[in-house]
Amino acid sequence: GSHCPSCDHRVRKRHNIPVLGWLILRGRCSDCGTKISVRYPLVELLTAALFAIFHVQYGFSPATLLVFTIGLVLGVLRQRTSLTVCMMVHFMYNATLVLMGS
Repeated sequence: GSHCPSCDHRVRKRHNIPVLGWLILRGRCSDCGTKISVRYPLVELLTAALFAIFHVQYGFSPATLLVFTIGLVLGVLRQRTSLTVCMMVHFMYNATLVLMGS
């Protein structure tokens, strides 16, 4: 689950609301008071915006949700892991697109 990057304290349910929780806590951990990067709410806002655009462009179905989710995971993995993992996820992403097209 979500936790403070500094003290590792688990975020309480009432504070674990995307963007709003960060604003309520003024960008700080409720336990230790350490600043929490603005990157977290920005990523949440960007994800919501991308999903909304994806939904408007392609409609909502389990297949489009799967493609969106795999694409999002691929982006995160590229930032955090090795090339091999990225290649495997990219293959799954392309395979899903091919299966959707048939």
